[in-house]
Amino acid sequence: TEFGNLIHEFAQLYICHPEVVREKGVDQLAGMISDRYSGLSSPLMEGLDMDKIKCAMRNVMRYIDRCSPGDLKLDIDESSKDHPNRFFTQLGLRMGSHVCENEVTSTRHPMHGTLDLYLDGIISDYKTGKALNGKDIAKGMDFEEKKAFSAFQPLMYLALADEKGGSKDEFRLFYVMDKDVESQEEHFDIMRNVRRVRLCDGDIMDTALNSIDLKRLVESKAAKDWKPVAVEAIDTVLKNAAGPPENWPEDYGLQTMILEVAGLKDNKTNRKSASSFIKKITGCLKSDMVVTDALVEIPRAKMDHFLARLDEMHAKAMREAITSFPAEPLDSCKNCGMRMACTLENAKPASEGGDYDE
Repeated sequence: TEFGNLIHEFAQLYICHPEVVREKGVDQLAGMISDRYSGLSSPLMEGLDMDKIKCAMRNVMRYIDRCSPGDLKLDIDESSKDHPNRFFTQLGLRMGSHVCENEVTSTRHPMHGTLDLYLDGIISDYKTGKALNGKDIAKGMDFEEKKAFSAFQPLMYLALADEKGGSKDEFRLFYVMDKDVESQEEHFDIMRNVRRVRLCDGDIMDTALNSIDLKRLVESKAAKDWKPVAVEAIDTVLKNAAGPPENWPEDYGLQTMILEVAGLKDNKTNRKSASSFIKKITGCLKSDMVVTDALVEIPRAKMDHFLARLDEMHAKAMREAITSFPAEPLDSCKNCGMRMACTLENAKPASEGGDYDE
């Protein structure tokens, strides 16, 4: 947590006062706040911690330089905040910019967020933990997926930016310490540490048809016979498929259509190959989202469904805040560590006459 706070504050400093950062240098700035993080877990880690801070600072600078903020209007008095930026305080700086740490509250839905960087209609969020791929990010935004933690931040922030105005419908997750060794090379492309979540017009089929990344990924993974016709075959599948995507690979009609596109004979071997090609397409369609390695594309229909579901859940929470709070098991009761405090009548051990699986 302390490392994350430090990097967010440094990013704000570099955006607002790049000349100060360049004058002082990463080594001096890291030393100014080293007491707050270096050696926190163990004195023996102090040197490594300092190296980690400096690596993160350099990566943040490279990313912000790619965003090209230019000359910003400094219009926020940082000294008036409850928790002023520690770099600003120690360097005697007062003014910041509205593009950093931008607090936004929705007037339409129960949402509030702080945008790390909102520049030219694009949201950037600095992540100091483990880097996720597109599949992991999409999984976090799926209500139905069983997981330890949900992560609806991209959906919420895209909705907040849309309401705020000027949004280009793109949310960037910048993983500061991703590829930490490679990133120290002079010509490393820092955008390789970025994952994007993009809001797209239409439904899932519109989004998939217009997805350049989906077509590139499927083409790159396609077998030799399919590479020359991959884009045409993908379009054929997406324009003619119906029903759940998991059923498409075994759809005889779809197989026939793309075999004709590829100019392949209709036999058992080629039908198996056609089925495999279709699976590569459906592998990019997760929970009504188009998912590739570093990009998740969300149809507006999915966003509308999310906001409606959010409103319903909030209304339910408000009702239950002043009434009873019914138990809604997400797993079998025998696996629950909170069974002794549960309000569900039948969640008693079998020895007490209850049923574990109620």
